[in-house]
Amino acid sequence: MEFIKKITDFLRRNEWRLLWLSIGAYFIIFSLIGLFKYFNFGYNGLDLAIYNQVFYNSVHGQLFGLTIHPSSYLGDHFELFIVLLLPLYALFKHPVSLLILQSLFLALPAWPLFLIAKNVLAKPWPLLVAGLWLINPFVQNINLFEFHLLPFAIFFLCWAFYFYQKNRFFAFLIFCFLALLVREDVALVIFMFAPLAWLEKKEKKWLIWPAVISIVWFVLAMKVIDHFTPGGSYKFLYYYNWLGNTPLNMAINFFLKPLNTLRYIFTLNNILFTLVLFLPFGYLNLIKPRYLLPALPIYLQLILGGSSNSLINLKIHYTSLLLPWLFITLIFSLKELNDKNSKIKSVRFFQKYQGLALVILLASAVYGCLTLGPLVGAANKIIKPTDTAEVKQLKNEFLSEIPRLESVAASYEFLTDLSGREKVYSLHYAFIGKKQFTNLDYRLPQDTEALLFNFDDLLTYSVQFPNSREWQALYTGGDDNLRKLIAERGFKAVKVADSLALFKQTDAPGEELYQITKELPKIEQPQNVEFKNGLRFLGYSKGENLQELGQKYNLLPISLYFTAEKPIDKDYQLKFIIKNKNGLPTEARALARAKVEQIAQQKIYPLAYGLYPTSNWQPGEIVKTNYWFLLPKELPGGEYSLEIQLVNLEGFLTLDDTRSAVLNITKENALTPAIFLGQASINRP
Repeated sequence: MEFIKKITDFLRRNEWRLLWLSIGAYFIIFSLIGLFKYFNFGYNGLDLAIYNQVFYNSVHGQLFGLTIHPSSYLGDHFELFIVLLLPLYALFKHPVSLLILQSLFLALPAWPLFLIAKNVLAKPWPLLVAGLWLINPFVQNINLFEFHLLPFAIFFLCWAFYFYQKNRFFAFLIFCFLALLVREDVALVIFMFAPLAWLEKKEKKWLIWPAVISIVWFVLAMKVIDHFTPGGSYKFLYYYNWLGNTPLNMAINFFLKPLNTLRYIFTLNNILFTLVLFLPFGYLNLIKPRYLLPALPIYLQLILGGSSNSLINLKIHYTSLLLPWLFITLIFSLKELNDKNSKIKSVRFFQKYQGLALVILLASAVYGCLTLGPLVGAANKIIKPTDTAEVKQLKNEFLSEIPRLESVAASYEFLTDLSGREKVYSLHYAFIGKKQFTNLDYRLPQDTEALLFNFDDLLTYSVQFPNSREWQALYTGGDDNLRKLIAERGFKAVKVADSLALFKQTDAPGEELYQITKELPKIEQPQNVEFKNGLRFLGYSKGENLQELGQKYNLLPISLYFTAEKPIDKDYQLKFIIKNKNGLPTEARALARAKVEQIAQQKIYPLAYGLYPTSNWQPGEIVKTNYWFLLPKELPGGEYSLEIQLVNLEGFLTLDDTRSAVLNITKENALTPAIFLGQASINRP
């Protein structure tokens, strides 16, 4: 007990110093993790690219200018706070600036939460509340999932409540206004101060002004968004179209069809979402739930969105407007736990077993941080990155081929690096052929001068779009859209390596990624492997090396020949396997002796780069696919056998431990055992 008393006394004496040390530590750690993720091409979820282009265009005279989603960011969200951040961004016009600002604004709410707690709790509880904020898994998830303005509202909402608590009305209104500048749906939270003030019997001004300014602001925001959005109305209503076709119909059906509404609310995913949301608090903030009231519209916004996996919301920024109220409610629940006159049975139970509530709270917070947050996964990723230094160098080399003034359409992972320019487009919209959440056709603008592909995206599309109710019907025409784009605009592949390709408009001959013939060409190494579904592998030939890249990287140029004897109903992909013919190192053999352990490297590529998938192949056609496989430098010298295998993938798009979008392959349906191509020798000095 003496030891605990010493710790408590130390915390009490140094609470302000420890508060700012904790805030600083969080800011530094998550800024560094964000930098690591950025330089390892981890920001592939579109949002950081969108914001960076908006900021870049805005400081260069095109306020809210955006081409990834045409044609103004005001058609996406009403976020006037961007204007206030422009002077800071202008100091260093780079995505990294936005990531550092986001880390700062997610660290700082610990300060007002500390002050809110000081008003109702004895030391050292306020410091504990601030610390719980900094280790909360959902705060950390928001920090690493792309960049958004919504987290900035957290800081202002916490201060707004602090001044609400202190009855300082003018300061309260200032911070409400700053919060409203962040995004249109913050108005839903500000409005809820009115019923909260009514419950707490505050003066009428506390009821009237939050309601009036939030309603006026929300109506204004919707008018502006409707004016700028391509579809003419707020496109994110798409998530709620199960309720009706218009906002009025949605509101009416919500109440007039209660069974339908309840069916959406009480899905297994929504129940799990709610349970996990409160887990890091040990469910203690349910003791005094009054201050959850401002979070209610946002909670309904999330669970009524019709998602089949609402748990994913806990890994992204969607919890931003919930978090302040979860913590404020925790503060007042802790106050109730310390009230000797409390009449709540659960409180009397915890008071009987002193210290139990603290143990539950700390254990839940730490457990939540380690299991629901990104820290453990980020540490593993830093130790062992997904991409090797060689792969990152190769990607940066492709990026360096695109001048800053050139307009470009790119794959997901390249968009962030390319977003600091006036015109940049996303290839996934060119593939789908529709604008986001609308039936409006999308065509890449005629001024597009380059296409930068990572054809791994075509594998992502194969599981992302068929599982999306928005785009599943459009998926089958995606390859047609890309082929037409390349052919009609005169794009040629001027640089190809592994799954990367740079296309430019040129009269010079480019690299052929695939070719279709009717007559059997001469094949250096003919084979005749028949698959069960009508596909046949005819053999392979050694391809042409790309001289410039071949001097820097160990590329294996090879041409693979296939034919279809009947229509194919599925899209098959190519798995390229490198096996260590010399066997595994002694220590690895000692761990296990399974054959799979002889695999030194394997990677799945879209067959024919996904531009001509097997479901399009016509009987009798011979399809030649040219690859330049990267043989990684980390492979030790020795003899290797090379194999290929055709697989059909099943899976889904998810977020990894650093909250990057990744393809989760749940099943590989192989057509046949691996086909042996030959041997390769790798010599190392």
